[in-house]
Amino acid sequence: MEDKLDEIAQGKRNWQDTIKDFYLPFKQNLEQKYQEINKDDLITTKEIDEKCPLCGSKLVIRYGKYGQFISCSNWPQCKYKRSLKPKEEPEILDITCPKCHEGKIVVKKNKRGQVFYACSRWPDCDFTSSLKPTGDNCPLCGSYLVETKTSIKCSNKKCNYEIPKNNTN
Repeated sequence: MEDKLDEIAQGKRNWQDTIKDFYLPFKQNLEQKYQEINKDDLITTKEIDEKCPLCGSKLVIRYGKYGQFISCSNWPQCKYKRSLKPKEEPEILDITCPKCHEGKIVVKKNKRGQVFYACSRWPDCDFTSSLKPTGDNCPLCGSYLVETKTSIKCSNKKCNYEIPKNNTN
């Protein structure tokens, strides 16, 4: 084929005939393979010793575009599925929630993998912060203090309390 393309570039061969000579047998071969191969032959599943909580059928490990996952063997009639990876427990900080004063601050990640801080009592308490709370309150306004790369400052945007980190020791 490469030689034929070189001949086209040199003007010695008609490109339409060359493409037609290649494409028609290729298309026929492709259609034949589509008929020979069933999609179910390509999907590999492995049964596990668990029953589907929705319909009672066996659960299987399947392979998707994001990796392995567990789903019902009765798919697509039953839509049950779950991650194969166990959910990571959030890291709990020894800081009381500044909003509800009952829960502890936990470290979480959003869908994009960015870290944020939230109350362990969620959804009862909806506290979240992109900056790490320190557990202390602002001496000027009483709001909670947060830690940045260079300083500790008040979470209240109207308050200007801020001290550099090297002075906090």
